[in-house]
Amino acid sequence: MTIDDSIETRFLLGSVMQIAVLTHATAFKDRDVEQFFRLVEDGAGFAETALAPLNRSGDENGVSFKNRSAKLPKGFKSAWKNIQKGNWQNICRGMGPDGQPIPESVAIGIQEIFFAANPAIYYTLASTIQVGKLIQQYGDEKLTSIFREKLFSCEWSGALGLYEYGDTHHLEHPRTAAVQKKGYYSITGLKERVIAGDHDLNENLIYLITTGLETGKKGENKIGLMAVPRFRLEDGQMVDNGVRVESAYATTGLKGVPCCKISFGSDKECRGFLLENLSTDPEAVFSVLEDWYAQFTLHSVAQTRNACFDLKAYSCQSQPNDSTPSRDLELSLTPVLIHLKSVYEGLQGAIHMSAFYLDCIQHGAEGQREYFSDLLTLYRSIFKSYGSVSSIEALAKGLRQGGGIAFDPESIIEQSFRDLHTGMLIGPDENRVAELFLDQILPSKKGRLFSQLLKQFETIDAHLVMSESLIETIAIWRDYIGGLIVLFGDIMEGQKQADNRISGLYAKQILKLFGDVIVCYHLIIQAIEAERILAEEGANFYNLRQEVARDPAFEKWYNKILTAEFFVVHILSLQESTIRLIQKRPQATLELI
Repeated sequence: MTIDDSIETRFLLGSVMQIAVLTHATAFKDRDVEQFFRLVEDGAGFAETALAPLNRSGDENGVSFKNRSAKLPKGFKSAWKNIQKGNWQNICRGMGPDGQPIPESVAIGIQEIFFAANPAIYYTLASTIQVGKLIQQYGDEKLTSIFREKLFSCEWSGALGLYEYGDTHHLEHPRTAAVQKKGYYSITGLKERVIAGDHDLNENLIYLITTGLETGKKGENKIGLMAVPRFRLEDGQMVDNGVRVESAYATTGLKGVPCCKISFGSDKECRGFLLENLSTDPEAVFSVLEDWYAQFTLHSVAQTRNACFDLKAYSCQSQPNDSTPSRDLELSLTPVLIHLKSVYEGLQGAIHMSAFYLDCIQHGAEGQREYFSDLLTLYRSIFKSYGSVSSIEALAKGLRQGGGIAFDPESIIEQSFRDLHTGMLIGPDENRVAELFLDQILPSKKGRLFSQLLKQFETIDAHLVMSESLIETIAIWRDYIGGLIVLFGDIMEGQKQADNRISGLYAKQILKLFGDVIVCYHLIIQAIEAERILAEEGANFYNLRQEVARDPAFEKWYNKILTAEFFVVHILSLQESTIRLIQKRPQATLELI
């Protein structure tokens, strides 16, 4: 971690999020903020030495697949052992390497660093711990005792099987079947795109898959989450459980982690074990996977960060056999650099703040939990689609503006673009997420979630702002809050009158508008805090640009103000036409065609 990275971490966690308040919670009473900062720095050091060096080679060499078995690139097994040796897998559980609890808002900072260093290894780690957490939370005592510690120690690995052929998601009607037997379920079916579905890191792998459940009642739709081991334990022996790796997909990105087609019970009986403490209602199953879907948003943050640093380094290079001075190249790339930076910093602020909300729910006062729970629900429902889409758009712009950077074998932005595209394939379907947000999440609880969001926005006090450009930025941003209010009214009205419903045709556009407004909010609160730091350092706000030229130490904080201004002018303002289009409701015309 560089000095600049350390300053940014302390700024976001310490100044903006003010995680010091969490040290008053019983769970963290023996910790202080400096310990949290040192933990993040230690995690960055581990990522830099053990994970990052394998990212490029892993992408170039990829996974080998022979005789229905996948083998990870050279060095990955050693890195996995180093993760176990340092207990870094605990970070995915909200714990430090010493096994002591740490705030989720600190853990997610380290997870982002691991993702940026090597997404292939991190996806394997994250899926293993996610399977362990779900089994611990919803499995019975016997199931938990068999699998939990094996997964949490990374002695065994875990993988989530949620997709089936011909559709992006089969959460409502999975064709994989589970027939109840005495003490287990007999599983038959095929799962596609199972990330980290096979590898040579350890001796056993536990699949957590969605299956249909036979109820005997016609028309009743029940599904379950099943823990299915590749090898099951019988009398202390590892027994083949009828799980077969049919193939490993070759994708343009994430080449260091296998994405597999897995069959269950195709040639011999396959036994699965139901997570019995989880409802068999499809919506309940979908909701418990929120933590897993949050990983794809975190991937977007990490890859946008990588692309931003890569393009910045490229912009400062002198190009061989090119008469264009490097300074001219830097100036030509400045707009896309600011775009990448604004998406990265705003999205990072929103996702890290979501983790802080989770900390407040788990450890804060009872009276505040409803407010933070509503915000967390709203944030997660928006960003699991918004994060990937917005990051891909920013990275594509970086590739276009960077010209030859896409053909440079050492280009990080090009690898980030491919990895993020593959992450979108295995993540939640953006159309489904947007429609669910529009039809169920936003109108739920009679609009209480939306009211809580407006209450959060009210924390921005423009009277405390000192720079003219930030005052104007906040004014424009508030205009778009007005647009959200109008659209929300139309959505609620549509719940009463089916013919007045805003068509699902605009679900993605509405979700993106919400995402842009929230990202802009987080850029603004960072800019306000940057102003506070500038004021403490004696900056003259009547001519701030000249002050920055006089003292380069001011530039970092001044750029926070410019980034918020750029986002509201060049990204959020593009939403005005979207709002007008939706309000005209041209879908009626489309239906007549």
